[in-house]
Amino acid sequence: MHGKVYLVGAGPGDPKLLTVRAVEVIKQADVVIYDRLGVNEEILNIAPLKAEKIFVGKSAGLHEVPQDKITELIIEKAKTGRGVVRLKGGDPFIFGRGGEESEALIAEGINFEVIPGISSSIAAPMYAGIPLTHRSYAASVAIVTGHRAGGAEKPVDWIKIANAVDTTVILMGVESLKSIVGKLLVGGISSERPVAVIESGTLPGQRTLITTLGSVVAEVEAQQIKPPSVILIGEVATLGRKLSWFKKPL
Repeated sequence: MHGKVYLVGAGPGDPKLLTVRAVEVIKQADVVIYDRLGVNEEILNIAPLKAEKIFVGKSAGLHEVPQDKITELIIEKAKTGRGVVRLKGGDPFIFGRGGEESEALIAEGINFEVIPGISSSIAAPMYAGIPLTHRSYAASVAIVTGHRAGGAEKPVDWIKIANAVDTTVILMGVESLKSIVGKLLVGGISSERPVAVIESGTLPGQRTLITTLGSVVAEVEAQQIKPPSVILIGEVATLGRKLSWFKKPL
C-alpha cells in the first residue's frame, strides 16, 4: 500500500508563519524532503527525531538535485507506505513546482494533499510596510519569476506585464536584475518608477531598499543585497518609507 504525500508550504521563513495544518503534518512525518529557501532548522525540528530528512535544495545556478529526481524520490518514498512531507518555501503552487509534482503523483496513483503556505511575494513586502494594493495607487498585481530553470519554461514578457498591472512582484530575480531592468527600460518603462528590494523578508536579517528602476541595479550591488530577496516595482513601493512596522528582534 502506498503512503500519502503532503506538499507543504513552509511560508516565507519565520516559523511562526507556518499554518496550523502544516505543523500537524510535519509533526507526523516519516520522511521530510525539503528545500533551502524558507526551510530552516527550527521548522525541521518540528518533525519527529526518527523522521528521515532529505535535503534537495536548489539555488540559482546550482541545482543540487534536478526536479525530475526530486519527483522520483517523493514517489519512491511514498511507495514504501510512509507519510512523506515535501516541504518547500512559500507556497507549493507559486513557483514551487507543486503542480508538476501533483501531476506525477496522480499518474502513479499516490494519495496526496496540498497545504498552502504564505508566499514571500506577499509576506516580504508586507513586513516592509508595502501593501501590494492600495486604493490610491494600485488595483492590480502580477507575481513573476525572475529565474528560468531551462528553455522549456514559459518566457516572461516583462514589458507586457509591467504595462498591464500597477504592482509587479518578482521572485528569484536578484541575480537576473540587471537583465530584467534593462528590458523594462528599453521597453519604455520610466526610470523613475519606484522599486523596493526586500532581502530575507520576515527574518531577523530583513532589510529593505527603496529606490527607482534607473538606480536599483547600482544600489543593489553597492549594498550587496543577496538572495533570497523579493523585488517589487510600482508606486506602492514608496509607502515602505512611512508604513514600515517590522522591528528586528534583539
